Amino acid sequence: GERKTFAPRDIMPAGGWEPELEETNDLCALPSLNEATVLAALEHRYVHKVIYTWIANLLISINPCSPREELYGASAMRDYATRDPGKAVPHLYAVAESAYRGATLDTMLYPCSQQAVVVSGESGAGKSVAVKLLSEYLAWRATQQIDGIEAREVGKEVGRVLLLCRPALEAFGNSATAHNHNSSRFCKFISIGMVGGQFDAVSITTYLLERSRIVHHDPSTERNFHVFYWLLQAGQPVERGLLGDGAEPHDFAYLGGAQAAPVTAQERESAKEKLDELRTSLEAIGIPLDEQPRIFTLVVAVLHLGNISFEVDGSGSGSRIVDDRPLALAAHGLGVEAATLAKYLTKKPMADRASQRSSRASLEDGMTEDTLLKLFSPIEASRCRDSLAKALYGHLFAWLVRKMNAALAAVRPRPAEGTPKAFVGSPLHHSTRSSIAEGNSIGLLDIFGFESFAINSFEQLCINYANEQLHQLFVHTIFTNERAIHLAEGVPFPRLTLPDADAAIRAIAAKPVGVLWLLDSATRQPGSAESAFFITVNREAERTQVSEEARVLPLPKRLRVEDAFVISHFAGEVTYTAGGVSAPTWLDKNNSSLVHELHQTMLGSDAPLVQQLFLQGGFGANRRGSSLADVEDEGSQGAYSSPRLSETRFSFNEQSPPYGRGSFGSAKRLEVESVSREFISDLDGLTKVLRASRLHFVRTIKPNGKMAAGWFSQRMALRQLRCAGTHEAIHVMKLAYLSRVPYDQLFSLLACALPSGFDCRRIDRGYFVRCMLPELDVPRQSFALGYNRVFLKATAAPLFEAALRRLKEKSDSKVARQLESIANASARRWAAAASIVAAERAKADRREFRAKQKAARDLQRIQRNNIARRLYIARAREMAEELLALEAAEQARIEAEQLRATEALREALKEAAQQEQVHGASENNGLESRCATGPPPSQGRPSSTGGDAYKSSRMKSTPALGDSMLKLTNLHSPRDSSTDNVVSHGAPIPRGLPPKLARPSQVNLKKGGTRRRHSGRNNEERLVYKDGRARLPRGWPPDLNPAEIARLATPERDKNPLRTLQARDSASGDVCPDDIQ
Repeated sequence: GERKTFAPRDIMPAGGWEPELEETNDLCALPSLNEATVLAALEHRYVHKVIYTWIANLLISINPCSPREELYGASAMRDYATRDPGKAVPHLYAVAESAYRGATLDTMLYPCSQQAVVVSGESGAGKSVAVKLLSEYLAWRATQQIDGIEAREVGKEVGRVLLLCRPALEAFGNSATAHNHNSSRFCKFISIGMVGGQFDAVSITTYLLERSRIVHHDPSTERNFHVFYWLLQAGQPVERGLLGDGAEPHDFAYLGGAQAAPVTAQERESAKEKLDELRTSLEAIGIPLDEQPRIFTLVVAVLHLGNISFEVDGSGSGSRIVDDRPLALAAHGLGVEAATLAKYLTKKPMADRASQRSSRASLEDGMTEDTLLKLFSPIEASRCRDSLAKALYGHLFAWLVRKMNAALAAVRPRPAEGTPKAFVGSPLHHSTRSSIAEGNSIGLLDIFGFESFAINSFEQLCINYANEQLHQLFVHTIFTNERAIHLAEGVPFPRLTLPDADAAIRAIAAKPVGVLWLLDSATRQPGSAESAFFITVNREAERTQVSEEARVLPLPKRLRVEDAFVISHFAGEVTYTAGGVSAPTWLDKNNSSLVHELHQTMLGSDAPLVQQLFLQGGFGANRRGSSLADVEDEGSQGAYSSPRLSETRFSFNEQSPPYGRGSFGSAKRLEVESVSREFISDLDGLTKVLRASRLHFVRTIKPNGKMAAGWFSQRMALRQLRCAGTHEAIHVMKLAYLSRVPYDQLFSLLACALPSGFDCRRIDRGYFVRCMLPELDVPRQSFALGYNRVFLKATAAPLFEAALRRLKEKSDSKVARQLESIANASARRWAAAASIVAAERAKADRREFRAKQKAARDLQRIQRNNIARRLYIARAREMAEELLALEAAEQARIEAEQLRATEALREALKEAAQQEQVHGASENNGLESRCATGPPPSQGRPSSTGGDAYKSSRMKSTPALGDSMLKLTNLHSPRDSSTDNVVSHGAPIPRGLPPKLARPSQVNLKKGGTRRRHSGRNNEERLVYKDGRARLPRGWPPDLNPAEIARLATPERDKNPLRTLQARDSASGDVCPDDIQ
């Protein structure tokens, strides 16, 4: 086995004082923290069926390799939903709860922000299961915060659709490898938008699908993607009769051919169940059962493409197809003509301009179009075939992910009115919804762990580059969290220099000499060879060897510069080698473009699905359908609603080919689409999102190579721990304080030296530990005392362990006596503190009681005031209603009296007219007699006395007319309901007041006296208030007649008419002096 040497200070001595490792949830609480102690603790916990462990904020998850249903479910979810995640037992649910609270709740330490959970590990370590458990918890947790049944059901539906996407992703993206029977061959990022504690939108982004596995893998230890085997083993019928009876994996070259393992009955039965799950998943994302055979037909067509083989043609310069049957089946499944497909698998138009000019001249001389094509060799034709197969499968996978995002968007809950929009799409794709950046999200990243195999190729380089980026974020996060912990405990955090994690990143992706950029340049250069790329990488490495930051190392003597190069990663050195004779080269794997003529042929397919895939996928084969891009466009179409594009078939006679290729320019090859360039861009976008989020890390560990439960391989686990970055995390903590041991745990270790029967319950443990540490010969600068724990540096661990050993053996009596003395002092201190606390609590209780009592009185007073106010308002409202009723009755009475007076006046006028006629007749008779006899003795004008007597006689002769006129005059002056006075010109006056006294501007009575004004006419005095209203003052008798009012208002009678009125009525008690205003 592997031999590892440790320094003496890093070896933890055995003894009974060791903490119970299965109860030590955070390994930072170990007195000594290094790789050996971490490995021993993980093994101890795993053997005792404890699979989750904290190392600071990093969660270590060990694959149990057996079902552990008791750890999961609704009861466990409810338990973690009510706990503080920082103090919870390590679990995936604790990480999910921490991310959920960080995205939905504001705290003093961590404001509400975007969250991201990074799950990584090697194949078989349990990454996919971990992401599934995290998704299940978040889907359940979001439904607990929604008010209303409809919103709750919508949240459940979003979670249900998200979980139903998993079978489809596994079928088309997972395969069996040497290390795992269900290994994810792609990376995915699930973005969950949160608004008001519930799911707002969910999207899925995928990266780095291993498309090269479609055309090449080791059939002895690995397999192709699951969907190929499920279709064959389950005997699922597909369209167009492409699968005959009894088709087996060994019938297809892409599945290993003759080297493929035979199918067992158990595998066949399992395939049927898996295929049923797949069909349910496809139906859940919007693909009905009757449309699904079209997908399976395309998958089988890819298999038939792999069976097309080529040989040298008769001319010796080109190639031809050996067997036409797989060609016919593949063309039938793709909906194209077999001759067209064969033509562009073995030939292509000439690319350079000189060849085109020569070919045009030859064509004008009568040569055929075939002479304008460049013939492929059998190897080139095979590569063209493989490119088409990878393009078809890559487009299909991207299309399925787009359908998943469309299905997730379709069940998005409608936000309430006034609720701000949060993001609804993935933050990584340029065409996602713009509101993603406005809200908080929880991202779940499932990515390959660091890989180092016997043969490492382009895929391993991309995976390790991604892990270098994530490792840099991990170290930065550990550093930030350590500083936060120190500050929370009141311990000063030293200035640290973080290890340089950028050197390997620059060696891989720095322009223009990074490995991936050199590969991109070689792929774009026509005629470039794989060996030339490797030579260029090693030549650039030699130029940078003088730098201490060099990460591309010199090759060992056993390797050649044209076959390999070595990169030093954070987890160790990795040798990357060339593809070999039969395997695809690095240039092939990096080139995702497709020959333009084949692309045009697919656009002219009779199969609507094939048309749609190449329309949405663009020209390249690696367009990722990984986010909500094109969801809006696709949502308005059916599953296969793309129009027929038969008119886009390629033709040499076209003068303007589609997509602007120009006249005869269709022979020009498409611009190369580099996988490395696209992956660098994608990873930069992902890194930006992660840097803007609060990160949570989960490292999955595979316990052994045989996936056996209960067996822990230290060698394998140690390698994975180093790849997971735990060594770097420990290194960062070593720069500050390596171990953080709680006071309670240290006290339990020190209490072994106390006398038996000593009551430890009455000891202030923090004070006891703080006083005891200087007595253990531990240098003061090697530890720091926090509020709740002791921070120990690496140099303090061996001294502390030696002191504990002496105490346990009771060989140091002086320290034991000092320990007992400190314990007694601590007990006294605890008793005094208990007394002080009790007294302070009593004071606080009294203050609280008085405050509550005062508050109760204030509340009672306020309530009584409120009740009185309500009663007063109710009484005032009743009085107002009564006054309104009285006013309405008075108005009705006045109108009735006016009507009666009008009728009486009309009758009086009639009577007066009749009397006037009678009186006129008599006067005429008298006049005639006077004219006959002559005038009376007194000649001239009649006297005034005679005129007045005449008028008086007229009024006396018509008494009804006089009474009617008086009534009508009084009725036309409205009455004041409070004083029963008549109002003249809008001002109330006493009843019976002469008209000359009815002018309001003449006299104004004020409080405390009378103001006299003279009108200038007859020197008459008027009585009015200062506001212009003339009415009797309060206390005046209601039976005053106009004569008495005129007498009181005369200035010669008395200066104060109210006193005269008071003197007259004081004897009878009608007027009270206090009532006179």
